Amino acid sequence: MPEKIDDIKLWKNRIDISDKFQKKEKEHWKRYIELFDNKQWPDVVSQEDRITVNYIYATVCTAKPMLYFKNPYILVIPKLEKYRAGAEIAERALNYEWIEFRLKERIKMAILDALITGHGWIKQYYEDDKIFADRVSVFDMFVDPEAKNDWRKARYIIHRTYKPIEEIKKNPNYRNLQDLKPTKEISQDLLDTSKMPKEFSDDVKRVELWEIHDRENNKLRVCATGHDKWIRNDNHPYKSEDFIFEMLRLIEVPDKFYPMSSVAPIESPCKELNKTRTQLINHRKRHKRIYIYNSNKLKPEDMEKIEKSETLSFIPTDVDDLQTTIWPVPDVALGADIYAIERIIKDDITKIYGQSEYARAGQQPGVSTATEAMMIERGQKLRPDEMLDIIQDFCVDIAKKRLQMMKQFYRTEHMYRFTDDLGAVQWGSFSKEDIQGEYDVDISFGSSMPWSEELRRKYNMDALNLLSNPGLQMQLQREGYEIKISELVKAVLKDLRQRDTSKVLVPFGPQYGSPTPLLPEQVTGKPLNVQKLQEKIAPNEAEEMRRRLVGAGGVMGGTPMPGGE
Repeated sequence: MPEKIDDIKLWKNRIDISDKFQKKEKEHWKRYIELFDNKQWPDVVSQEDRITVNYIYATVCTAKPMLYFKNPYILVIPKLEKYRAGAEIAERALNYEWIEFRLKERIKMAILDALITGHGWIKQYYEDDKIFADRVSVFDMFVDPEAKNDWRKARYIIHRTYKPIEEIKKNPNYRNLQDLKPTKEISQDLLDTSKMPKEFSDDVKRVELWEIHDRENNKLRVCATGHDKWIRNDNHPYKSEDFIFEMLRLIEVPDKFYPMSSVAPIESPCKELNKTRTQLINHRKRHKRIYIYNSNKLKPEDMEKIEKSETLSFIPTDVDDLQTTIWPVPDVALGADIYAIERIIKDDITKIYGQSEYARAGQQPGVSTATEAMMIERGQKLRPDEMLDIIQDFCVDIAKKRLQMMKQFYRTEHMYRFTDDLGAVQWGSFSKEDIQGEYDVDISFGSSMPWSEELRRKYNMDALNLLSNPGLQMQLQREGYEIKISELVKAVLKDLRQRDTSKVLVPFGPQYGSPTPLLPEQVTGKPLNVQKLQEKIAPNEAEEMRRRLVGAGGVMGGTPMPGGE
């Protein structure tokens, strides 16, 4: 059995099977990408006078920022109290590296892949004491066809890459390179080979590599097209029980591995809309008023002046029984029902995709008040909210795998940046020993969505009002805690762009000649009813406020670093 499973012929046969399995969907993916890229007419049709109303671009580009707008805030929760210090370091390091290694850009591309083709891929790997994250093209990922809907149950995943032979020879993990030869030219896909000078031919040659992640046998194997020996066949270096890839799947189809593209349901009505609009524009261009004139009743110099018009055509005749000198020829009008058809098509697209004109920053017919607009906005968020939940799970899995790699591979101390309680930027360092432990990783709900400045400030003011409650403060004091309201006020003032808080918060007390502050009873003249105040605060209100504020980039639970959005 070990000899058979390591047989390169067996694995090349599996590569061929996975390639054929992908080919069934690959042509659809290419077509969806071209539709998004405004190539919606066949090449055999002249593009002149062909109108493209690219609703596919509009719907996809509207959905993408609704699903992922800014860097999320990652939460690391220790499973035991003894890991709390490590959890705080890991949380700060993860949020810093998420920004430093530009994961937002990679994830946005994966989301774009998923919206257009149905799925997207992110690969994380360790190299030169750093953990990189790449978006991988859907055309370069091949899977075990028996995995069905759950890609994590696949026995293997294959990643195809193209590399120069010099780069392969420099890799210390590769061997059996004596007979290795290039099998691909990048000019075949990207360039016009007929215009390539011969002296540059070697520079565009590549070796087609197949990187096999064999989870069933915990192996990492690499082979090359046209090469009959393993370039790499080792135990998998990553300790994670899962793949180092993460797959984003937005619209599942029962018993099918590849999800459905969000473009597929609206492809047909979008093409029909293009044809309808093209019919309208071509009819308008052909429209030219035609007149018959009696050449016996007009002087040549008068007719010469009339015929200079670019929008009129004239047909001469010498028949004398015309009622007038110039007579218009009736034109065939385009039926009014074509405009109704266009409205029907647009309504179909809106119903299928769940996006109104209002969501696409257009004018929604019949909407004249802010209340009506708010009701439409709430209704159309139902479907994106489901996708948002999928994407947040996707980000959590990426963060978990990154933390696992940090704990396993980091050899030297790494720096991270964070913002302290006063809003000042600070730097810290850690080694992998500092973050060892058992943790849960989560992302504050909605933290990747766009937040308006007004909404974020509202949540901060709500937090200030909640924590300034005298009843809550007295209850916390009984339990041995104290809220530093001054620090909370400083953070809120900084969020309101009041950078120099010393102008607002001035020293106060007898040592500064200030009067002794009055107690609440002295101000109101009535005893403070603590129990009544406590009843106004729900038990989970403070925790819920914390999660919301972290998601909004608020002042509690750690403020995101500058430049984090």
